[in-house]
Amino acid sequence: MQQQHQQAFFFEVYRSGLRAAADMMKTSLESAERLQNQQLEGIRGAMEENVRSTRQLSEVGNLGELMALQNRFAGAQIERTMEFWTRAWRSAGETQAALIGQAQNQIGQMGEKVREGYAMGARSAEDAARFAGSQAANLGSQHERKDRKSA
Repeated sequence: MQQQHQQAFFFEVYRSGLRAAADMMKTSLESAERLQNQQLEGIRGAMEENVRSTRQLSEVGNLGELMALQNRFAGAQIERTMEFWTRAWRSAGETQAALIGQAQNQIGQMGEKVREGYAMGARSAEDAARFAGSQAANLGSQHERKDRKSA
């Protein structure tokens, strides 16, 4: 009976570990998907900006307008780059926070399982000690009765 409890305990710990690994993998994959979507949005934005820039370049009439247009392009490009990296770092931070939260949750659950296993082992040891004590007492009383009969 005790062995069945231990097997069930270890099975539950193992299953909990597999569940934790699956949850962390899901979080990682979702993060990769978000990052890829952000990259695609950045590429689409760059392509749209390229079309606008080409159209605006065709309308430039002199060197002053060309320089002003180039300054706007450079500013817009720097702004897009900063937005992209801000989103990428924010996404990485959110992913890391989610993974840490999941790990802490799983560690807490595993700790609870270990405590339950320890308590189960302690109860088993107490039961075994009580049983051994009662067996010793029974043997002693049987031995005492034999001694009285032979006397």
